[in-house]
Amino acid sequence: MTGEHTTTTGGTPEPLAPAPGGASRARVLMWCLWDTGTSAYNAVMLTFVFTVYLTSESFGSPEHTSTVLSVAMTVAGFAIAATAPIIGQRSDTPRSRAGFLTVNSVVLIACTALAFFARPEPAFLVFGVTLVALGSVAQEFATVSYNAMLPALAGPHRMGKVSGWGWGAGYVGGIFALAFVLFGFVTPGFLGIPTDDALNYRAVALFSAAWILIFCLPLILKAPSMPFREYSGAILEEPGTPPLVRTDALPVVPLRRAAAASSARTASCSTPSPDCGGSPGPPSSS
Repeated sequence: MTGEHTTTTGGTPEPLAPAPGGASRARVLMWCLWDTGTSAYNAVMLTFVFTVYLTSESFGSPEHTSTVLSVAMTVAGFAIAATAPIIGQRSDTPRSRAGFLTVNSVVLIACTALAFFARPEPAFLVFGVTLVALGSVAQEFATVSYNAMLPALAGPHRMGKVSGWGWGAGYVGGIFALAFVLFGFVTPGFLGIPTDDALNYRAVALFSAAWILIFCLPLILKAPSMPFREYSGAILEEPGTPPLVRTDALPVVPLRRAAAASSARTASCSTPSPDCGGSPGPPSSS
């Protein structure tokens, strides 16, 4: 059948994940668009606009606001480092992968939107910084599941190409979102959003949340049906390539039994011979 491959274990064919050729361009496009959406969080919320707003004098002295932001991001970094391997292990199953991607994407969108309520007052500093840090953790967790989709989506021979498309789509999305925010919300602010109570900066959070939602929604909805690669033995084969052999189908000889058989064979050989692993002796003179 087109788009499916099987392997044989003990004479019984076993179905494998769909071949890379079965992954449609629409699925690849949805995968790339997710990076387009989340890159706006890095560019707008974390780097150039919203964290600059949170560390402004409206929330306190620059030293104090910068310290609070640094501590929050450090804690977020430790949380990611401690738990991302567990998330990665769970992402080896299709249901968990789709679930983690969906849940963390929703958390990212929610944290971004709620940042709108961080008014320019010192009392809202911790609130705003906490939302930014939680959003960063959610994005990294979602990215683990997102990256785990690549092998089955692209196949072994197209992973570099598809990964490059996603990387490029992310950079393009981040640049366009940042440019729109800077010129539309900040300077010169062609959208005409009032600057009273820092409404133009706070509206950036709503724009970023909408941007992430629009570009991430296709993959969120299709995540459960995305191609999946079984890492516990199943092998993806490219069309036209020789069939691969599953190593889990090969006979396994316990190490102790193999060592004992080797010792017994060595002890039974008094002279070198081809059967004992040596060379034949000289011919008899008789």
